[in-house]
Formats: sequence, structure tokens, C-alpha cells
Amino acid sequence: MKKIITIICASIFTLSISAQSVDQGNMLIGTSSDFSISSYAPDGGDGEVAIKLQSHIGYFFMDYFAGGVSINYISFDGETASGFGLFGRYYLMDGQMYLQSGFNTGDPLVKVNGLEIPFEDGATIDLVVGYAAWLNDQVTLEPALKYSILRSDGEKVGTSIDLTMGLGFYF
Repeated sequence: MKKIITIICASIFTLSISAQSVDQGNMLIGTSSDFSISSYAPDGGDGEVAIKLQSHIGYFFMDYFAGGVSINYISFDGETASGFGLFGRYYLMDGQMYLQSGFNTGDPLVKVNGLEIPFEDGATIDLVVGYAAWLNDQVTLEPALKYSILRSDGEKVGTSIDLTMGLGFYF
């Protein structure tokens, strides 16, 4: 057990990045999950706990810049929804930090304070700031802060701030 803890601690303190991991022509495959407290009313009503899962695949179109597609799954109080989206991610500080923006679509059914609210033609606009903790040249642990704007039928219906934890694979 001591050896496992020592290896984990040594890995965390000796994180390094290979510049080739975020170079043009490489691929990014990742997943993230978050628990969030979200408000889905224009007047900032009470929040609702949600579980969100997202998988994404991207391509580095140029050094430090990747774009791609994502698949999303959301669960609110037993109700579920899914959707897809597009994202762009730019890496800073030699690949240790990133800024990401995305656009996701779907038709989720959300329960807020006991009321079911259908978001037909629903969409979110996401802004993300994250840290890429490189476990080796191809694998990252990615904690991030995400701000989302929820829209339905072209109108803003709420926002959320999420803390996420992701895992990224770079090829």
C-alpha cells in the first residue's frame, strides 16, 4: 500500500508534458463529469442538483488548438436527456491550462422544484477554464470550472456554474 501511495504522490509532483501531445495533427479523446447546482428560471429561482456526463473527441488543427464534437448525458431527479455539441479548446502555459467554449443541443426534460419543464430546441453555450494535470505524455486529469447559459427556443432560461473533473487521452 505504501508503494502505491508513493507512486501516486511521485506522479503528481513530477507531472510533465510532452510538447508533441498538443501539436497539430494529434487527437484528443476525453470524458468529464460534474455535479452542479443550477438555476433554470430567469429570476434566478432555486437551484436543482444535476449529474452531467460528457464525452468528446477532437483534432488539433494547429499547435495548442483543438476542435471537435461532444456527446452529453444529463440526469435531473430521475429524468434523463442527451444531446450533442461542438467545442473548441485552446491550451496555455505549454499545455497545462486550457480555455474551452462549446455549443450543445438537445431536448432535455428538467425537474425544478417539482415542476417538469420541457426545453424543446434546448441549447447551452459553455465557457470553461481548466487545468491539465499530465499523468504521462498521453493522459491528463482535468479539473475545470464551467459556466453554461441555457437557452430554449432562442431565449435564455437560466445559467449554471459547474466544477468538473475529466480524463483526457492524447494520441
